[in-house]
Amino acid sequence: MPTITTVRAALRAITSSGWTSRTQFELASALGPARVYVPLALDPDDRKLPRPTDRRSERWLMAFTAPDSLFLRARSSHRPRYAEHTGAELLRLAGERGCGVLLEAGTDLERRITPQAAHAMQLVASYTESLVLGPDAAERRLGARPLHAVPLRAS
Repeated sequence: MPTITTVRAALRAITSSGWTSRTQFELASALGPARVYVPLALDPDDRKLPRPTDRRSERWLMAFTAPDSLFLRARSSHRPRYAEHTGAELLRLAGERGCGVLLEAGTDLERRITPQAAHAMQLVASYTESLVLGPDAAERRLGARPLHAVPLRAS
């Protein structure tokens, strides 16, 4: 039976085995309940997240498994601030903004997850998040009202 692994272990598996449906599933499973850290804009007036990070102006939402990335500290004289999310929340956020996810930028484990892959991974990540954190964890964090079950009748 497969077990839930860490995000970094899943990224190592992708590095060694390549991007396959199995490694994509493992990464999505690991991301679900994992805490990831998204850097906030250093300028409070700069609301353009995610930012284009390459020449083609594709939009990528950066995320790290540690709250203090050496990559960002080396690129800025200021100490960056981070927002903490679960991996499932990160994939939902990327889907809402129509962007990809750039995991562990500047490291040997760097991985770009396209918007299409992020959308495909979202279901698996949400499922493992609910297994680990409980079925109503997302609703408690967001302050949403719980959905009431409607009994079904056979006709």
